[in-house]
Amino acid sequence: MVVIKVLATFFCLAASATGQADPAIADPVTTLGLSTLILSTTSYSAILPKNILEGYGAPHDVYTGLIPDMSEDKWHSIVIADGSVDPTLARDYAKRTSARIVILETFPRSTDHEAFGVRSLSVSAHNANLTVVDSPEAHKLAGVVNKIGSWNLTEAVPRAVIISDPSKATGFLRYDVPKSQMMGAYVTDTSYGTQEMHFTFQNFLVGLSEDFMPSFYMPDEFTQANLAFGHAWMEWVTRGVYLGYRRATLNIHIDDWYIQSRLYDTGETFRLDSNDVETYVAWRDRLHTNLPNGSDIKFEPAYNAAGISMFGIPASDGLVSATAKYADQFYWVSHTFTHMNMDKLDSVQCTNNETVCRPDAAIYDAELTYNQKVARGEPLYSDDMIPLYKLNPGTEPGQFLNNNTDLLKNNYSPHALVTPEISGLWPAEYTGTPPPGREPYLRNKEFFDALIRNEIYNLVGDNSRAELNVANIYHAVVSTVEQYGQDGVILVPRWSPNVAFSCNSYACLEKFYADGACAWVLYGPPCPDEPMSGPEIVIREGKITTIPLLQLRWDPYMFHQANMHEVEYDNGTAPLVGAYTEEAVRNFQRFVDGLPLISYPLDVLAGMYRRRMARDLCNVEGHIEFDAAGNPTGVTATGTGSCEVVLTLSDSSNMTFGANETTVRYGPDVNVFKNITAPAGVDATVSILTPPGTTMKKMFARRRAKEDIEIAPKVEKLENDDIGSEEVKPESEKKTEEKDTEDKKESEEEKKAEDKEKSEEKATEDKKESEEKKEAEDKEKSEEKATEDKKESEKTEEADNKVESWDNKEAEDKKKSEEDETKSDNEAETTPAKEGQSDATQPESGADETKTETSADKDSNFKNETVVAANNTTPETSEKTDSEGQSDEGTAADMSKVEVLTAPVPAQDTPADAIDAAEDIDMIPISFQLSGVWASSASN
Repeated sequence: MVVIKVLATFFCLAASATGQADPAIADPVTTLGLSTLILSTTSYSAILPKNILEGYGAPHDVYTGLIPDMSEDKWHSIVIADGSVDPTLARDYAKRTSARIVILETFPRSTDHEAFGVRSLSVSAHNANLTVVDSPEAHKLAGVVNKIGSWNLTEAVPRAVIISDPSKATGFLRYDVPKSQMMGAYVTDTSYGTQEMHFTFQNFLVGLSEDFMPSFYMPDEFTQANLAFGHAWMEWVTRGVYLGYRRATLNIHIDDWYIQSRLYDTGETFRLDSNDVETYVAWRDRLHTNLPNGSDIKFEPAYNAAGISMFGIPASDGLVSATAKYADQFYWVSHTFTHMNMDKLDSVQCTNNETVCRPDAAIYDAELTYNQKVARGEPLYSDDMIPLYKLNPGTEPGQFLNNNTDLLKNNYSPHALVTPEISGLWPAEYTGTPPPGREPYLRNKEFFDALIRNEIYNLVGDNSRAELNVANIYHAVVSTVEQYGQDGVILVPRWSPNVAFSCNSYACLEKFYADGACAWVLYGPPCPDEPMSGPEIVIREGKITTIPLLQLRWDPYMFHQANMHEVEYDNGTAPLVGAYTEEAVRNFQRFVDGLPLISYPLDVLAGMYRRRMARDLCNVEGHIEFDAAGNPTGVTATGTGSCEVVLTLSDSSNMTFGANETTVRYGPDVNVFKNITAPAGVDATVSILTPPGTTMKKMFARRRAKEDIEIAPKVEKLENDDIGSEEVKPESEKKTEEKDTEDKKESEEEKKAEDKEKSEEKATEDKKESEEKKEAEDKEKSEEKATEDKKESEKTEEADNKVESWDNKEAEDKKKSEEDETKSDNEAETTPAKEGQSDATQPESGADETKTETSADKDSNFKNETVVAANNTTPETSEKTDSEGQSDEGTAADMSKVEVLTAPVPAQDTPADAIDAAEDIDMIPISFQLSGVWASSASN
């Protein structure tokens, strides 16, 4: 097993409000699993808690209709999903271990009232909205949930209680009824010796399938509200200490940058201009004034550099110059040079007068490399291009990013690609019906070979295409040789919003809806009887992102260059897609307003997916360690292979990381990212972190039974020589062949009968021989055991005789150790540490500065997540920090760190049993330093 010892120094004892040691925590529990137990009576009621835990990537176990063995201390938090679960055994466990309990649908019995400090009401709470209680305690319990929001949960069977004993119960959510203190959720230090959070309505109620996908029709908002409340109870029930982390991401892709579109409503061609770019820049500045600290939203255009000069589009629109001027306001990714389909060419592009042909290696390389050259500001002259493009204008040097080191490092994804029309991505076993206008070319090995040649490993898919989805919404498709021709290229899932790619105005959206698009939304209320206006359409469509955001999904959203056109919005102007984005943000913040919203460059985002998938395959487990008085003394994490472990401390945890840790601040959370790795020279496992060139598919094959990553089974390839090669023969020859075939068949049947008889005889002989051999072995083992027992008895007697001498020797060794330690301390006071040495308890010179990032901090170093030491030292690149070390601007995205994830490595000959063998390897230990207090009452 991989063991990571987490060293911790705690300066305070866990104490109750009276200053006495809390009896529940003081129970003699030595270790407690850093995992969550979910108990439910139906698979449906488990959907929401599972979704919350999956969104955080936090370890959890689900038992439906069953109660597990509660004698082991495996969980530090328990979620009882519905009111039909008997909580008795869970309470016994919680009393013994101090694990917290959250009950998502509570039916307090009259005998519970005194124990909980509440009293049930018979008054119906239907049609009454829920809101957070206006008190410091309730605001802390709410965590990232909007403190002034109001939500109707009539569909969730609302009931109410009132607080009868404030010394036990603290209100969290109340019904918005004048002159009433009807509670919909509360926490309680029960008389049973447990800390519990209760919801008096069905907090498990969601319009989600078991794979967490939204229902098509969703007229009410109970799903959004219950997901939001999940972020509150997750932080409370875990005490803000858990393995995993959360990120609310909003990644907006703008395909077809630099080229034109034919508009949906008028048929005219359109390309955005400098005014549209400037509108975006001004709108983005305004947007960030309403976002939490640490937010950083940047659109990510997928550009076609041929649109700069080759297509002959007039430069008078100012797009090229505006793009260069404001390039740092975006992230950038290649969309191929000319927007060529990666599966087929049109007749005008084919060289031998074919109607349709396939791109060859030279064309693939041109489409992938020319875009990169233009980004670097290199010239692309007509004479230097492939024959297909030679007669077209070239591109002068100094264009686009113009080899700007900072832009190429921080804003550009050199290892990523958005394929035009999501082409080139049809797996070998695709059998579905393609979208209109698409012609599947299965297993396009030539294209995937070109990707690897040009060091491109990160692509995007399309969530509307079933073959580009996996069962786990937090995972992505990863290519295999069998399905795509190459291993290890990731296809990041991407949404296709219901906004026409060829619309640049409200009027265009109105026509799009009138033509039937209103019914194409992913989920939401039915279409109204009356036509909707353009602004109303944007509001409706923007709300589609709310559930994915609340689920902490990372999937980007696909838009196009026409959608960047300026429209009137909110007493000003914004890009059409900007209006959509702001409506998405506003609706998300109606429910959760305490999480920063972040956009990630595609290379970084792909790395996040890779590490998440590897972590899930690594089976990471954690344990909190306690002393006899119930004080936390450390955390231990284990895993079965090489992967990244993330430990999170929320501000509500009352804990902090030690001064030597490199931490990442995200809103209310502090994360430490560290890698479990094998010792030098030991190939412990194959990691999904590894790009093409390794035998990554072996890991998938071995883990497929436990994981839900969809990897299609291998199929035998049909040889070309076996197709259409039947020869026409004379009738007489055919009859002769038929007779020969019959004779051969009879001969084979006779031989099979003989073989069967011989096989049965041999089996009888083998069985007899095996029984005789087993009898002899049992006799031999019995004799050996008797001999060993005799020897063991002699050893025990000898050991007993030596106890006194061992005790004397141990006392002498202890005395000598103390003398050596004193001597070492005296030397340390007078002798400076040697250069290059590190001390876990005494930082080297310069330790007060921000820690240098390692591979553990891969997704931490951008403008939204401040990397700081836990002593709150401010990074030199930070522009502004608050008293908690939270940066308003933070550090710029460092794409050089991403290369660790994406650069190819030599092929490895990984043994087939590498994953199982990894459990027997002692991985390199890493440590997290912590300090703080284990919360002693339900309201803190």
